[in-house]
Amino acid sequence: MRLRLSCASFLSPGMLLLLLAAGAGIGLTDDLPPEALLLARFKQQVRQDVGRLADCTCLETIERSVREPGANSFQFLDRVRLEVTTAGEKELLTWPGGARFEDWAVTSFVKGGLVASGVFGSYARNLFLNDGATFQYGGPEELEGRGAVRYDFRASKLVSLYKLHTGSGAATVSTKGSFWFDAGSLQLIRLDEFANEIPAELGLTGALTRVYYGWLPHAVPGVLVPQSADVELRHSSGEVRRNKTQFAQCREYRAESSISFGSAEPTPEASPREPARVDLPAGLTVKMELESGFESATAAIGDPVRARVVENVRRGGKPILPKGAIVTGRIRSMEREARAGGFLLGIELTGVRWENNRADFRADMLEASGAAQLKKPQDLQGGNIIPLEGSAPSSMEAASGERAVAQIRVPSAIPGVGRLLVKGEQWRLAPGLRTVWRTLGP
Repeated sequence: MRLRLSCASFLSPGMLLLLLAAGAGIGLTDDLPPEALLLARFKQQVRQDVGRLADCTCLETIERSVREPGANSFQFLDRVRLEVTTAGEKELLTWPGGARFEDWAVTSFVKGGLVASGVFGSYARNLFLNDGATFQYGGPEELEGRGAVRYDFRASKLVSLYKLHTGSGAATVSTKGSFWFDAGSLQLIRLDEFANEIPAELGLTGALTRVYYGWLPHAVPGVLVPQSADVELRHSSGEVRRNKTQFAQCREYRAESSISFGSAEPTPEASPREPARVDLPAGLTVKMELESGFESATAAIGDPVRARVVENVRRGGKPILPKGAIVTGRIRSMEREARAGGFLLGIELTGVRWENNRADFRADMLEASGAAQLKKPQDLQGGNIIPLEGSAPSSMEAASGERAVAQIRVPSAIPGVGRLLVKGEQWRLAPGLRTVWRTLGP
């Protein structure tokens, strides 16, 4: 089932008087209550902080898990990695290392499960930059060992545009929640937002988004960015879906300019020749070896994949793709396969380069062979090496006497995505895994 929530702009025409005053630039006077003055000062500060997010991009890692009805703990499902930035009121996404950000929905990158948009910038922007919510002073509190001030808020469905999507339908709902900030520095610390009055036909009993904020460290001081976020969606069946997001490697865009005086002619610099574009025909058999390695503890959808062609590829005696060509792509999917006791790892290869040539690469995986290092609690020290032969599963007795099965190739319904079934909760896909692909053509 696909579960999705999104946060769009609040569009209320009305607000508390003190917020209208702050937004319009009207001077603050001592006639306002202390808590109203404090909130107005905070809102002025957070508007500046949120505005600076448009100059930043961060690496966003989302770990998704589920707690089944009656279960006591969450079970890991997969991990997703994207780069995120903002433009106006929109969040833009790309794969890590992508050439450009796209105005695409997060569902274009991640299929199925719980996905949430707006965590990076929209939640704070909607609450503090748009006139849609009402606020109430909650008083001073200690938050994670830090002195803070809490305010509560509400936004009706008429002004909310906070949307929930499930397989049963979609609805805009009202929201309520709280936020905390440092009374001295006016730094936003945490924002909690709850979906309110959820229609019964959606089959949901609750939705929570919690975002933690902090200063962008070291390179770009003074920019307030999300540090982490938790999103939970509670189903009426008792199932709970949870996404835990971490933001890292945040950086600020910088523009540089220079002015020179004098009549000296600039010295032309030789620019490297652009690689020639080549179209690979369909039906080529390409054998390659993975240079990338992946571990269950860190691997994520979106992580780059790099492989090297191990044999010259010819057609009719004519060389087409040389040995040593570098093929690149990324992990495109990671699905828990409960019946087999492992994960289906989808690999999508998208490009190949050799000498001064480049080509798009679209192909289906035919075989997988090589070595996998099994990682289980009892053998994390030694690491058993499990041989593979073609697409048939290979196995051996683990140190504890348990039967351990390595990777096997699994047919994929998505053209251009090859899938490996990796057995076990803890595993390492070592570099050197050999795969055979058949091209699909340009």
